[in-house]
Amino acid sequence: GFDWNLYRRLVGQWRRVADCFLGDYYPLTPYSLDAAAWMAWQFDRPEQGDGIVQAFRHAKSRQSSIKVRLHGLDAGATYRLTDFDATGSKDVPGRDLLDRGLTIAVKAPPGAAIITYQMKR
Repeated sequence: GFDWNLYRRLVGQWRRVADCFLGDYYPLTPYSLDAAAWMAWQFDRPEQGDGIVQAFRHAKSRQSSIKVRLHGLDAGATYRLTDFDATGSKDVPGRDLLDRGLTIAVKAPPGAAIITYQMKR
């Protein structure tokens, strides 16, 4: 039968991030149809201090993770990051996300990760 719990969870996730898609768009990797590649992008809403990162591990990618540098953040602020596939969240300095980057892991290909961030005020 239809998995209503999964449906409710996915709709809830979509509602949490839908407004972010109106933000500034930053490609975090080159565009590629290569089956061994990763693709990632970011939508940032500077006025609200929040955004979303989406990453996709293609079917033949041997890399279990990638590191991407985010854009548009306040280097002096701290951001709370939440991965939809993990429990809890973590706080990371904006400077680290801008300079060192964010490591995104997807255990098995093909797969995707969705990470939201919110500036702590």
